[in-house]
Amino acid sequence: HNIVSSRAPSISYYCHLLYAFLKSKPDLMSTCTLQEIISAIICDKDSPLSSETSIITELLVSLSDKGMIIFIQNQQQPEKSWIVVDTEKILKKIIGILFASKEHCQISSSTGIVLTCTLKELFPQYNLGMLIDFLHIFELCHRVNLSGNTTNLQSIESSSPAGDMEECFLFFPSL
Repeated sequence: HNIVSSRAPSISYYCHLLYAFLKSKPDLMSTCTLQEIISAIICDKDSPLSSETSIITELLVSLSDKGMIIFIQNQQQPEKSWIVVDTEKILKKIIGILFASKEHCQISSSTGIVLTCTLKELFPQYNLGMLIDFLHIFELCHRVNLSGNTTNLQSIESSSPAGDMEECFLFFPSL
């Protein structure tokens, strides 16, 4: 509770409760979906938190705005929105893998453009969409639309279908 107060003193009582709830659930500690949080609240009969999607979403937005969590909203399917509770742990793990010498050589290219399937191979424990959004939030990568531009793609080994090209590439400026 004191950590929340010192990092985000102006958040509501219910934000404090939700943050404490997230930190108390080991299965929700790294990443989870909004649906998983709501299910956990429903299962916890002693929780004073509402299980209404709109209320939990509002609390998550507030916590995210204060830097306590990362809330990656899915506007089309809110229940599939991602919450990254332990941002520092995941960021260290991702950066450690991306820039470790062996993996770095596997994904680096002369253009800095990487296929998303390469990320999927390096991070099988994470949902690929969540991982890409997470990396994008920290500006470690940017989505690239390469349809019609194939002049510099010889250095990228592509096993993906050509129709999927615009959704398969990420640009990593640091690579």
